Amino acid sequence: MRFPSVLLLCGMIAAAPALIAQQTASSSSQGPTGTPAQTTTTPSKAPEQGKSQSSTPALHLESLPPLPRELTPAQQKALEAKRVLAEVNRIARNQVNWGPAMSTPGYSLAVIDKGHKSTPEGTQVTFSVHAKGFQPGDSLRLLRWPLDSAIKDVASGLTVDGTGQLICPEISQGNCLSSMQPGDPVHVTELAARGEPLRLAVVSADGRKQAEATIIPFPLEDTSNNCKLEVILGAKNSSLVLLEGAGFPPRTKVEVHIVSYGKDQPVTTTTNSQGGLIVAVLPEIAGHASGTTTVSYKGSSCSPSLSFPWGKGSYHPL
Repeated sequence: MRFPSVLLLCGMIAAAPALIAQQTASSSSQGPTGTPAQTTTTPSKAPEQGKSQSSTPALHLESLPPLPRELTPAQQKALEAKRVLAEVNRIARNQVNWGPAMSTPGYSLAVIDKGHKSTPEGTQVTFSVHAKGFQPGDSLRLLRWPLDSAIKDVASGLTVDGTGQLICPEISQGNCLSSMQPGDPVHVTELAARGEPLRLAVVSADGRKQAEATIIPFPLEDTSNNCKLEVILGAKNSSLVLLEGAGFPPRTKVEVHIVSYGKDQPVTTTTNSQGGLIVAVLPEIAGHASGTTTVSYKGSSCSPSLSFPWGKGSYHPL
């Protein structure tokens, strides 16, 4: 196992200076067998015939494990880039799979737009939540995964009525009655920027069943004939976005152009069997705190194109 061996190596490295110091001290204060050295100057006796004189092998510096080598600035930068890339891939995979792919078979979630309201902070959107597969009386939790944050509890002790709508029951095993009346349907009210996903999940109290869904109140997309490109925020200020496409020829290589500050970074990907594509994009350009990126595709039958802002100050609820 690698982890224990690393711990052991670290322990030996930490102990190396003490071992060297102990060896130095033993050579001046102890005899070859580890017993206190004699202070008299009597001549040493030769070992008897057939007997060997025992001795502790000298501990040489070259027999110690090597000390850890410090990373150069270039190596530290490469390591950090690798860590960032792994985190980007994790977020992108979770976003792509958030929905039917991560839901328990036979369970699904529908988030229904119930209306918009203008506020000084932006447009407030209200949704109702309907879950399929759960039964009335099941104790359920509602979770939300906001941008730039871990998954959070919205309410617990919920259940569904006969139509599958999420409600707070008269007798709850959670906290929903602290903010809702018995029998009230669950309404989620949010502000959202263009392209920002609302990611919700309903999970049984024992954690064995779950249903997830994503809805984008204000899509950031462009359609040309049958082809569509859509930008979905993976982080506030668009430091990470997902570029999704639909309506392209199935199982075909397509080249999407991603342009920031005049720098074109074409990406070639292969569409799936339904003619869809998904690409994770990091639009930021070194030396610039903010900017605008344009993504486009130019084909014989369609040419969708759209732009989005990124960087400091670019996140604004609609």
